[in-house]
Amino acid sequence: MDYQLVPSLLRHKQGVDKENVLFGEYERSARRFLERRTDDWELLVDMQHYGIPTRLLDWTGVLGIALAFALYQPS
Repeated sequence: MDYQLVPSLLRHKQGVDKENVLFGEYERSARRFLERRTDDWELLVDMQHYGIPTRLLDWTGVLGIALAFALYQPS
């Protein structure tokens, strides 16, 4: 099998445009709940953590974590 490493955001048509919309919405919404972020990358990491499609890829060197991500199927 041949797999490509493609971030979830870029699996959508017009993914970069979608990112701008999602980023703006998240930034406005999260401002009330999160500490002040120093740059846009921190917001992208937060978005990735909460399951919002981003241009970031998840990486881990821990087998158990990798297995959990491989088997996880969102409902």
